[in-house]
Amino acid sequence: MMLRVVIKMLAETERVALINPPAFLLVGQLFRFWLWLLVIVLLSFGLLILVSFPLFICFLYYYFIFSRRWSAHGYSMKLQHGSTITVWVISVLCAEPLRALIAGLIA
Repeated sequence: MMLRVVIKMLAETERVALINPPAFLLVGQLFRFWLWLLVIVLLSFGLLILVSFPLFICFLYYYFIFSRRWSAHGYSMKLQHGSTITVWVISVLCAEPLRALIAGLIA
């Protein structure tokens, strides 16, 4: 009798489809942080350093908040910080050619 009730309850409930699991959303947010970091590095020359410094402070604050969420879901902090440092180094190394390319496209 009880088994029939449980089976009926399970049959009536809708199953939740995991279309966007947390890992997908968190990696997407990590990519947005990397893009934000690239923009900050591209803006950090000449007089625009006055704009990029407050943006970098905001980046660190929001990255800290995101880092706590990342670790709360049980993902590797070494992966997050290591990949972000790698993107920062690549951004710094490629900043000058990218600035020249953007200046060539604008002019």
